[in-house]
This record gives sequence, structure tokens and C-alpha cells, in this order.
Amino acid sequence: MFTTGSKLFIGATTLSLAATVVVGTTTGGGTGSLATIGLISLTVALAFLTGIVVFVRDANVRGTEPGATTASAAAQSAPAASMWPLVSAVGLLLIGVGLITAPVVFKAGLVVLFAAAAEWMVQG
Repeated sequence: MFTTGSKLFIGATTLSLAATVVVGTTTGGGTGSLATIGLISLTVALAFLTGIVVFVRDANVRGTEPGATTASAAAQSAPAASMWPLVSAVGLLLIGVGLITAPVVFKAGLVVLFAAAAEWMVQG
């Protein structure tokens, strides 16, 4: 039985493989070969991700497994609300504004971003 994530990745891999075959056979040299190489890379990456999702069964736990109702990820409590994503966004905003205006704003944005990332990891 395939899970929902497995079906999604199998479909995406099949579609990218079909697009690779169509583009590879209908275009000549030049930019067509670049498109074919890009589509081959996409197909390989999607096939790799498909293999991972099929192997881990989309992180689904069967109800008949011992401890499924107490030890699964769905049985754990949700994480608490955090302000660090908002602070990280402010740091990214300062970096963007600093690229346009003044280097001191850029450096302040880097400091805010690194501090927020560190605090977010500590909280996690």
C-alpha cells in the first residue's frame, strides 16, 4: 500500500521522466541539450526522494504496532509558540535593506539573524 506522499513523489518522478524523454527526443543541440540535462537532474533528484519516502512509509505508524498511541510523533504535544521566526524575518529584512542603504544596517541584520538562529535552536 502506498501512502499519500509516496503517490505524490511517484507521480512527480513519472511526469519528470516523461518530460525528459519528450524534450530529449524533440529538441536538437544547443539550449535543448541544457534543458534535457536539467530534466535528467530533476528526475534523478525526484527518484531519490521517492525512494526515501517509500522506505520510511511517509512516517506513518500502524495502529497495531506496540506503543503506537504513546510513542509516535502524532502523540507528542505540539511545540510552544516561538518569537524566533519573527526575529529571523526581521534580521533578513535588515540584511536586504542594508544591501541597499548602509553597511552598518547589513551587519546589524547579520547579528540579529545569527542570534535568532542560535536562540531558535536552543529553544528547539
